[in-house]
Amino acid sequence: MNDSLTLAPEHTGATHPLPGGVGLTRLRVYDSQGPDGLHGGSPHMHLACTEAYFVTGGEGAVQTLSRDGFAEIPLAAGSLLWFTPGVVHRLVNAGELEIVIVMQVATLPEAGDCLLTFPDQVLADEGAYRAAAAHDPRGSVGAPDETAARLHRLGWVDVWTWLHDVRVESDDPREYLGTVALGSHLERLDADLRDPFVDAVIAELGEPVVDYVRLNILARRRS
Repeated sequence: MNDSLTLAPEHTGATHPLPGGVGLTRLRVYDSQGPDGLHGGSPHMHLACTEAYFVTGGEGAVQTLSRDGFAEIPLAAGSLLWFTPGVVHRLVNAGELEIVIVMQVATLPEAGDCLLTFPDQVLADEGAYRAAAAHDPRGSVGAPDETAARLHRLGWVDVWTWLHDVRVESDDPREYLGTVALGSHLERLDADLRDPFVDAVIAELGEPVVDYVRLNILARRRS
C-alpha cells in the first residue's frame, strides 16, 4: 500500500484549514474522454475550499496548474493528495480509479464552489459560461449550485440541492396550475389578471400535462 502524502502546488496566500460542513464523497472517477484523449474529469478550481483525495482503488493522476506552473501527480491505492483553493486540478483516470473526497460540501465537491475551465471567450461571457457548464441542456450550472452557495454563506451545512423532473397529468389542470404550479406567481398579479394568465399557460401546454423541473433542497443549520 502506498502511504505517501502529497501536497499539491499551493496558491500563494491560501489557507489550509477545511471550512465548516466538511463532508465525504466516494467517487468512481469519470472515464469519459477529453479533447486531449485522456479519460477523467473536467479541469476546475475551488475558490474557498481546501480539498483532499484518498485513493481507494485503481490508478491515475491529478493534473494541477498553480502559480508554480503545471504538475502531474500519480495516484495509486493508498495515495493521499491535499491541495488548497485557487489550484486548477483535473483527475485523470488510467484504470478504474476510485477515491474518497474530503471537502466542505457534503454533496459532490463541485456543488457551490467551483469554477470550470473553458476557453477565454467562454469565461468572459456569463451566458456562454452558464451554457457550457450546464449539467443538462435545460438548466444551468447555477440552478442548484448557486442555491447551495447561498445557503452555505447563510450558515447552512450538509447542503444537498438537485433538480427533479416532474410530470403531472391532472383531471383539472386549471385547478392544479392555479394552486400548485403557478400559485406563487399568481399572488404577484392583480386579481383580474390571474385567470387570463392561467388561460395563456394552458393554451401553451396544448394538452392537460404539466412538465416542469423542481429544485429540491436538504440542509441543516450549523449547531
